[in-house]
Amino acid sequence: MGAWFPEVSYETRLYGFIGCAVAGLVVSLLSTLFLSFGQVVSFAILYTVGNFIALFATAFLVGFKRQIKSMCDPNRIIATIIFVGSLILTLIVAFKSGNVIFVIFFIIIQWLAGAWYIASYIPFARDAMTSCCKAGVGV
Repeated sequence: MGAWFPEVSYETRLYGFIGCAVAGLVVSLLSTLFLSFGQVVSFAILYTVGNFIALFATAFLVGFKRQIKSMCDPNRIIATIIFVGSLILTLIVAFKSGNVIFVIFFIIIQWLAGAWYIASYIPFARDAMTSCCKAGVGV
């Protein structure tokens, strides 16, 4: 965690990463139970919290300061804004209207923006994603 927690070993960081990644996935998956019972607000909260926890996981690995810098990199800033914006909008829509269609729409945006953000770390992954989407729509 870099300058904030310089005494933390790499092994501890790895445990933090794995713990947060697994917890984020579990929380997001458990959220679908609430959706199946029609509890849209609980679903939106848990799914969004799961995504925040999963994002927090990488901060353990590279450090919080470096994570924020990386998210603000010109190559990732748009995906970051859309991802964080969709997290916030999901919660707003869930609390204000409880409209399941809009909540699911913003969760799909969360997922797509998160995938695009992650792909920015993998060489040529965004190009591959773009090619697959073009092939899927016949362009």
